[in-house]
Amino acid sequence: MLYYILRTPKTNSAELIERNKIIDKFKNDENLRSTIQQIFSNLGKQRKGEIFNLFNTETFVNKSKVLLYNLIALSSVVALVWFIIDGADKIPTFIGIFAIYMFISLRTASEIEYELTSLQYLGDFIRASKELSKIDDPTLKDEIDKIKERVDLFSKIDKKTLFIYSQGALDIFIETINALFLTRIRSYYSIINIIKKNRQELIELYALVGKIEAYISVSSYRTKLKNYSLPNFTDNKNNLFKIENACHPLLEDGIPNSINLNNKGVILTGSNMSGKSTFMRTLALNMLLAQSIYTCLCDDYNASFFRVMSSLSISDDVLSGTSYYLEECNAVLRILNSLDEEVPAFCIIDEIFKGTNPIERIATSKQILKYIMNRNALSIVATHDLELAETCNDKYLKYYFCEDVDENEGLIFDFKLKEGICNTGNAIKLLSYLGYPNEIINDSIKDISSK
Repeated sequence: MLYYILRTPKTNSAELIERNKIIDKFKNDENLRSTIQQIFSNLGKQRKGEIFNLFNTETFVNKSKVLLYNLIALSSVVALVWFIIDGADKIPTFIGIFAIYMFISLRTASEIEYELTSLQYLGDFIRASKELSKIDDPTLKDEIDKIKERVDLFSKIDKKTLFIYSQGALDIFIETINALFLTRIRSYYSIINIIKKNRQELIELYALVGKIEAYISVSSYRTKLKNYSLPNFTDNKNNLFKIENACHPLLEDGIPNSINLNNKGVILTGSNMSGKSTFMRTLALNMLLAQSIYTCLCDDYNASFFRVMSSLSISDDVLSGTSYYLEECNAVLRILNSLDEEVPAFCIIDEIFKGTNPIERIATSKQILKYIMNRNALSIVATHDLELAETCNDKYLKYYFCEDVDENEGLIFDFKLKEGICNTGNAIKLLSYLGYPNEIINDSIKDISSK
């Protein structure tokens, strides 16, 4: 559910504010958080199998088989009563009957072997859901009421799963009960019937419980952050994006940067490894975190709602025979095809069309950047083409990252965003630092100087 929340950013302030109330409650109320975390700790996690396969089961319940298993279980009761009344001289007969039933039990268990751990986990999940439904807190009332309403439909499942899976010191006792009364296979078919009748409600219950666990995770994440802020979303019709001292969530000591866009895109220049790609990812990730878990790694976040669209980390696909350039084209086309929706797009393109020749790259890139900004979108594009940066003046701001090369320390980066266009590069300096032959370095510099 945490993965789902992060992958489905919201475009509605009210829903995010309600989500934040619960997250903030968990962050500030240690007793409530600990109580719920203990419930999840007892639930644990499924180490084998997949519970979602059980939710979507298409298992056919053979009514004739179920009737037969019920008759066998009934006959076990009769045999047991007969053995108790008639005395110990019937032990050989009873052992014979028990052996037959044990064979049937083991045989039928093989029919559901691949789902045994999922069934056990389902029982644990229902028990955990029942515990959660007892939580009494005004902030969680709506979520708890929804859980209570759905868990009642599955109240019998946790009891039926007790004899599904043997464990520890109870193995012999459970297997004996299973052999005499075929409880495992009978419980299995009974549970399958309950799932099939209430499939959607079970999925909803799982999502509700998962959301609570996800919100606790977010509250823990906030506690560990050195600095974070809550987003402020604007209803202004202009496409606005303002962020101050933003950091990348995966960098422990990242350099913060700020930017302010008001219906303006960005052309980002700079040399290799200077921070362009990381900066673009920083913006996108903060946007996604703001619209999903209402948490920003920055001092201040003010923005419209956006759909994040990106063309990053493109590579060749050898198996499909797709070239780098074709992959680029497909990624950019996906962005262009998404621009006319009601919610504006935030388009991130790293090294636009670097897989083709400079003449066609610059010509097409100019038109694409113009096309994007004439739609309901903001765009940030990284490029090494200075001509492209210099000609896109209307709707694009110019920013860059740069570095220095020290003879002893090598490349030195400050990773600070600067206004303007970067007119220097570090490619030849880097080759020199790495020890390329002087002949190559000197001739390359001469070649550049002569142009």
